[in-house]
Amino acid sequence: DFPIVSTSAMFERIQALALHETPLPAHPQQARGLVLVDRDGTLMQDAIFDPGQVELLPGVVESLKRLQQAGYLLCIVSNQQGIGLGYFGYRDFIDGNRKLLRLLGKERIAIRKIYFCPHSLGESCDCRKPAPGLMLKALRDLNASPENTFVIGDSAADMEAARAAGCRGPYVGPAQTGYPA
Repeated sequence: DFPIVSTSAMFERIQALALHETPLPAHPQQARGLVLVDRDGTLMQDAIFDPGQVELLPGVVESLKRLQQAGYLLCIVSNQQGIGLGYFGYRDFIDGNRKLLRLLGKERIAIRKIYFCPHSLGESCDCRKPAPGLMLKALRDLNASPENTFVIGDSAADMEAARAAGCRGPYVGPAQTGYPA
């Protein structure tokens, strides 16, 4: 599935890259904490397989801006069973994320990383929520403590994964027993 690239095109690309100075390192951000946000059903409509249909849900921009202004790093943690079931491909998922990041970027909202599980419910893994694997990886990668990490999600699985990782956070989905809306 990789495009065929001519040797001359590769040399042109290498030459173009060589003309650019290495960027200065980013200033380390003194984060107040970390916020792990579910994607589908929390940031955007659930079960969108067409990247062109990606739209932010009401209140997302305002909420993420407030968290970012308060000094929290923002990451996405998402189950993507549709990849494992063949409903859409990895490239479709990436294209959907690009659209999502463009929409958030227009509002000056920075997502630090996107963590996802491509496995179906029928596959055994440690990353599919309610397992805490995605959240534990984010905590390790960003050197964050569970005490300063919040999880925002729309499902019981999001909240169970948060608890299993030692985090807490608001449930934003429909009212369920034990999860007030």
